[in-house]
Amino acid sequence: MGRTLLDKIWDAHTVRVEDGGRCVLYIDRQYIHEVTSPVAFAGLARRGVGVVHPDRITATVDHNIPTVDQHLPIAEPQSRHQVETLRANCARYGIEHFGMGDPRQGIVHIIGPELGLTQPGMTIVCGDSHTSTHGALGAVAFGVGTSEVEMVLASQCILQGKPRAMRITVEGTLPSGTAAKDIILHIIARITASGGTDHFIEFAGEAIRSLSMEGRMTVCNMSIECGARGGMIAPDQTTFDYVKGRKHAPQGTDFDKASAHKSFPLCSVRRDVDRTRLRGKHHGLMPCKNGTRSADGGNVQSFHFAAVKGLFGRDDLKKKLIQFSCPPFLAVRNPRASSSPSPLPRRCRRR
Repeated sequence: MGRTLLDKIWDAHTVRVEDGGRCVLYIDRQYIHEVTSPVAFAGLARRGVGVVHPDRITATVDHNIPTVDQHLPIAEPQSRHQVETLRANCARYGIEHFGMGDPRQGIVHIIGPELGLTQPGMTIVCGDSHTSTHGALGAVAFGVGTSEVEMVLASQCILQGKPRAMRITVEGTLPSGTAAKDIILHIIARITASGGTDHFIEFAGEAIRSLSMEGRMTVCNMSIECGARGGMIAPDQTTFDYVKGRKHAPQGTDFDKASAHKSFPLCSVRRDVDRTRLRGKHHGLMPCKNGTRSADGGNVQSFHFAAVKGLFGRDDLKKKLIQFSCPPFLAVRNPRASSSPSPLPRRCRRR
């Protein structure tokens, strides 16, 4: 029986399986930021435990800092305290830290791919729900809580039950004016906001393969909006072209060896895996009306697409950025529930 992409990566990182089925899973890289790490570090200090692999931890300030005027002190006291605490903790434990003013600083789930720290075949965690973004590069990546951040700091492992696998195949070509965000909003509308609960979703098909890496990040980033533990896309030439040459990626012959080792094929899906097929040209896929936000990845392509749609420089920009609207479907179906259609949630109805 064939194994899914999730199976291959998860099983390769399983240290042991505990009684009851939960796995001790080795984590290749943990990203941390100033909000969910202070209590984790306090727990280490209280127990007299160190960070076992500081070279596998990457820290950046992210949530509580201004976008502009970073040379000025942070005005809000609690935010300033969290930022300063992260810097002090990283210095104490020897963790690489991207602080304010550092050119490498950025959104915690974007800097990893941009710097080449995130690579195909990895297991990745972060105390941020949108850690699933890294799945665009063929990694198993998911958000964790503060106690689990501490667990990984102390042991480089995490105790987790293995999620179920789901593949969603999107066939066809994208209509003019649509982008990756339209695909994932369409999927969420079809399977509902809880349709991916307890699953890792592997996205596949012609429409997915046609996306840039930034577009794939958007799809995987927003997989959690349908309740999934994470999303992922099998690495292909687009993936390897994106990773090649980045600062922390393997270089030269090492890259060739690594890409050969990690080039997982599109796996055959087990019979017990839930599957959903969507055909982009024939199911009402239309351009979404909202702009961009950090929660859909906040990558450069997102902002470029918003600019093309004429969202910037308009008086209603703020409204556009926070609006959450799906393509105008009358009803959605959960492939794992009854065949009767369910109405769209209020927040997803056409505006």
